[in-house]
Amino acid sequence: MCTGVSFYDTLHIHPLEALQAGKSYFDVIGMPITGATYYEHIKNGDHEGDHDLFEVSLEKLEARIENGLTSSYWLYSDVRGGRPWDAAFTYQTW
Repeated sequence: MCTGVSFYDTLHIHPLEALQAGKSYFDVIGMPITGATYYEHIKNGDHEGDHDLFEVSLEKLEARIENGLTSSYWLYSDVRGGRPWDAAFTYQTW
């Protein structure tokens, strides 16, 4: 079974506020955050919006957000070791 929730028109929400919401989401559903990924756009990529993904600890992600280095990211729980993840939260700015 899969369930999804999306929020639109969230330009007024700072990435750090969204991170706190993401942490709360995992607390509410009772699952651990087992990984985090952030996006970095590629200059002169092969298509508009081309980007790389970087796996980091939750602590490093939070530091990057606090220092203004990251604004698009995923939090996820991968307890069973499969794909798709067991649960995920994303904040994206394009």
